[in-house]
Amino acid sequence: MSFRLIIHKVSLALAVVIPSGLVNAHTDPRGEVCPLVRVDDGCFVIYTWQYDSDHSYSPIRRTIYTPDGRIQVTSEVVTDPKILESLKSNEPLPSVGAIQPKERIELDPEDENSSKNQKETRTDQFVNESRVTHQGFYLSVWQENQMKRTLLPLKSEGATGLESTLVREKELGLAWGKLSPKFNGSDRNLELMFAWLERPTVKTICELSLGECATIYDFAVTSNMLWVGDRVWMAWVRKAKDYDNLPPTKQWVTVLASIDPSAGTVKEELLDAQSHWNAHLSMNVCGNWLCLAWHCSKDGTYPGDAQIVKEFRKLK
Repeated sequence: MSFRLIIHKVSLALAVVIPSGLVNAHTDPRGEVCPLVRVDDGCFVIYTWQYDSDHSYSPIRRTIYTPDGRIQVTSEVVTDPKILESLKSNEPLPSVGAIQPKERIELDPEDENSSKNQKETRTDQFVNESRVTHQGFYLSVWQENQMKRTLLPLKSEGATGLESTLVREKELGLAWGKLSPKFNGSDRNLELMFAWLERPTVKTICELSLGECATIYDFAVTSNMLWVGDRVWMAWVRKAKDYDNLPPTKQWVTVLASIDPSAGTVKEELLDAQSHWNAHLSMNVCGNWLCLAWHCSKDGTYPGDAQIVKEFRKLK
């Protein structure tokens, strides 16, 4: 899943940020879940939340790795108040800008004409048992003591969720899930879209399809975006090619991709490590090393018992 975040109270005194997939009817695997990869003092730090059957996400743990993946500090419970406070939010600064959905329209699955009739405007980021679409995306920037919004000129018809964004001084990127005729009837799959635009003109540099992507409800299962070496890096989960003939532990694959926005080209690497549709992905870069982490069910069942999978890549 992408970096959609909500406030989850782990005690009366402390709230921390965890992905939106942790609420409503959806269930994460039991154990350490929702890895968050950060960089501190030249090392990768992977934070995880302990999920138990009582639906609590506590305690928070961290493991520290050298850039090439060697353990520097073994898993430990986080108690430092400053670190816990820092985990409360990963939202971009208003002065930098944030990409936001224009609105969400819920579609009644029993009404074939519901796409023509507006059933309900939704402003939340989680919808159960339904298909929803965005009516577009805005770039919102706080300027001159007011919020200014610019509608992005994208082909956003059928967009079900804003999954990952990257806002830079002169460019911005976003990825979203899209209901597509190509994937009708394909369980837990959407078409993953990507766009890169100039700032401040919001002129589209490229807009392209990244293919099928696994979903949790209407949300595509993706990582955050990174800008490294003049390329956008992102990861997501999709079905394996021979899905129907594979055991549960092999039916899903994590894709690590780098995108050249100026050329509109994508390089993909299908990772060998175990994956699952019920995953949460996070990545970061330290020097010329990239770390990608995700959780998945050990035996491929849902929800199953959790494991944290890590990939370290040296970038050219």
